[in-house]
Amino acid sequence: MVRTDDERAQRLRDKGAEVVFGDLLNFRDVRAAMEGVQRAYFNYPVGDGLVEAAVMFAQAAKEQNLELIVNMSHIQSRSHARSKATQSHWLSEQIFDWSGIPTTSLRITFFMQWLLSSPA
Repeated sequence: MVRTDDERAQRLRDKGAEVVFGDLLNFRDVRAAMEGVQRAYFNYPVGDGLVEAAVMFAQAAKEQNLELIVNMSHIQSRSHARSKATQSHWLSEQIFDWSGIPTTSLRITFFMQWLLSSPA
């Protein structure tokens, strides 16, 4: 699911991905995107709304009886995190666990693209 039909969406299509358009904070969009899906990847941008989006994603996934969710989380994800962002990642992991759908949470540190695109 992407928010806009741009060159990034086209690159995904070029690689064989089925691209749908919508908003992860709109339950109707998330439900529609899950129709006919067996496995889904959840990756929310840095910012507010992660926990709410995870709830909607998990509920829509449960309604569609998904086989698997892959969740992009954060290495510092824990219940006592000082950062709201990392605590939200921990909460989203809990939501996916509660859904009953097998979930793999990838706890990343950073992406190499961040180093490559940083100003010198």
